[in-house]
Amino acid sequence: MGFPPSPASGQLTTIEVFEEVGDPRCGPALIGLLDSDNPTVREWAAAALGNLEIEGAIEPLRRAYRACLERATPPDWSEPIGISWALTELGARSPVVPPLSARLRSTVADDAPGWPSAHFTEIINDLADHAQVILYSHFWRVDSGGTYGISVAWTGNSTGPRPGST
Repeated sequence: MGFPPSPASGQLTTIEVFEEVGDPRCGPALIGLLDSDNPTVREWAAAALGNLEIEGAIEPLRRAYRACLERATPPDWSEPIGISWALTELGARSPVVPPLSARLRSTVADDAPGWPSAHFTEIINDLADHAQVILYSHFWRVDSGGTYGISVAWTGNSTGPRPGST
């Protein structure tokens, strides 16, 4: 005995079908989903609008982003990130990367930008000097065998040593 599917699961499936079909006529339906009660539906709809390069989506995406601000959605949650990404894909937003950080940038797996961890402090300071912040970071090990995520466990706090350390 299972649970009945939620309305959100049907909406998410619809978004996946729209993206697979790739028909721009689904634009109005995707724009309508930006008003869903479910944040994941709103995020996926925004990403689909960006992926499909739907004309007329910029203003609805801007309204969706303002709605995130009004709901006090943290900027590092997936919905505002997805909306920002879609706006960038549609040419309505340009990411800001200060000059020093841009020079230190390298390309890692799948042509994704990355920065060597040896320059992490410089990058943080450069971003702060330009009123920019890092909302999320992840460390990767890159070698000839591939790219691997590195798990980091933090115990203790920033004001003292970790428990058990001397």
